[in-house]
Amino acid sequence: MIEFDLRFPKLDPLRDESRVRTLRDSLLAIAGGFTEIPARFLPDIIPGDGLGYIVGLDGPDGLAALEDRLSWLADAWDLPAPRPLRASAGPRRNHGFFLVPKLANRDAAGRRRELFRPTRWARIRAALKGRLSHPVGLVYGEWLPGESSAATDSDVSYMFVFRLEGDTDARFLRRFIEQEIFDCGVECDQEAIYLSIGGLGLYVPQPGAAHD
Repeated sequence: MIEFDLRFPKLDPLRDESRVRTLRDSLLAIAGGFTEIPARFLPDIIPGDGLGYIVGLDGPDGLAALEDRLSWLADAWDLPAPRPLRASAGPRRNHGFFLVPKLANRDAAGRRRELFRPTRWARIRAALKGRLSHPVGLVYGEWLPGESSAATDSDVSYMFVFRLEGDTDARFLRRFIEQEIFDCGVECDQEAIYLSIGGLGLYVPQPGAAHD
């Protein structure tokens, strides 16, 4: 999946709640999902002002549709138009990240527990000490799980960001997810974890899980 980054300047998630919802819906329709980056989070690798977004696009048609929609929204709101940047051509080409949901899936009663106990989160952070390039942050995301008519999923996730020095770092990230995040369902009930390597996104499945 080819990732693109953008920030929408002068768009405030509290003051402009309706506009933010419209923007999110547009990203869902065009890209099938997004990761929303707070305004003052990761400014060095996702530069610019305002709310940031990471989206995955299949090709030039998707990019053209995204640029047209962003331009239309900017004109309607009298705001500067964002310019999506291919992540592999920008500052994020030297970085990787993975997302771990804060909460587990809903149980039979609709409740959601913390994905990991505090001691487990602490162990994960300790194992990554000295490797993270940025503080761990909470990010919001939405995506369509299947066909475009399917219901939208959403989640808040911890974002772990690394600087990539070579192929060994990419292998480390994948191995860390497989060995330290997945635990055969003891606490982690996720089927896959999203991993980005230098602007290319993929899903790391739970080891041993059947997949197409």
